[in-house]
Amino acid sequence: MFLNKKLAIIGTGLIGGSLCLALQKQGAFREIALYDSNAATRHALNIKHGLQETVEDADIILLATPLETFPALLPTIMPHLKEQAIISDMASVKLPFVEATLPYRGHHFFVPAHPIAGSEKTGFEAANADLFRDKQVILCPEEKDVQSEAVATIKAIWELAGAKIVYMPYPLHDIVYAYVSHLPQLIAFALTPDRLLLQDAKYTTFLRLTHSSPALWVEIFLANRENIVNATENYLGFISHITQELLETPSEATPASVSDASPLGANVIANCLVATMLSLEPEFGFNVTEFAGSGFRDMTSLAKENIETLLEAISGNHLAVSQVLQAFSQRLLLLKQGIAANDKATLLTLLTQ
Repeated sequence: MFLNKKLAIIGTGLIGGSLCLALQKQGAFREIALYDSNAATRHALNIKHGLQETVEDADIILLATPLETFPALLPTIMPHLKEQAIISDMASVKLPFVEATLPYRGHHFFVPAHPIAGSEKTGFEAANADLFRDKQVILCPEEKDVQSEAVATIKAIWELAGAKIVYMPYPLHDIVYAYVSHLPQLIAFALTPDRLLLQDAKYTTFLRLTHSSPALWVEIFLANRENIVNATENYLGFISHITQELLETPSEATPASVSDASPLGANVIANCLVATMLSLEPEFGFNVTEFAGSGFRDMTSLAKENIETLLEAISGNHLAVSQVLQAFSQRLLLLKQGIAANDKATLLTLLTQ
């Protein structure tokens, strides 16, 4: 299907690099041209051509760069693209790509895409040819374009990498992933000061997202801020309800220490994330966790099936657990306020503490 086609991939980090390796393994294209804005990366990958040469004569251009690059990147490459070239992205928020491409509609085809795969690791050195195998890729074309050749082309590329394709309107996509991806990551950052109290190996999975890149995520949070603020408010409602129940429980004879209560607090934090997702089903008409990736699964790995059973387990330590939850809630609230205010500097400071 693509043996006479040139594919250009701009951005060779974990996602772009992994897709490149997967497609090279298939040998499906006449040429796969790579470009990265980082000079050290270009040197390591022996990329000697510039951005213009990368996209010239390319039939398909895939943008694997951070979403904040789109407003400057698209005007740079568009004058050098062949007529009717297909351009797609890989960002986890779709609105920035859609808005950046509006001036160029009619001359080229644009297919918003989001692979539901990743890692807390970054860079080409973390790339893996099997990263997308059996993972979902969400395609978000306009309804009139769903049956188009451009969409079929992008679908086929991701299927070559082993992915499963799902279609979703881009506004719905950004709401869904505010809940199942961006909220779990925000919760992980809010956990950061407390993570040293969870030393047992069984908490490694739960804490994996705390090692994610703050610089990468602050851009995602701000790009989808309205949806993330709403998701965080819904989640904090569950945390507040549980905290109040604990505070109203009769005092224990010998209060536990915060360090003893920290693992129990982590269980509550995970359970409230599950409860938040379940509360959405009547509104959405489907279970949003069907579209969740490994980050959501990791952050809910400590969740108990029954929240009442969990409350019974922590009743003897309720004051200490409530202290853990109050400290966590305060930090999460500060992060939410920074996002709502579009305050990048404050967010970076909070996320790097």
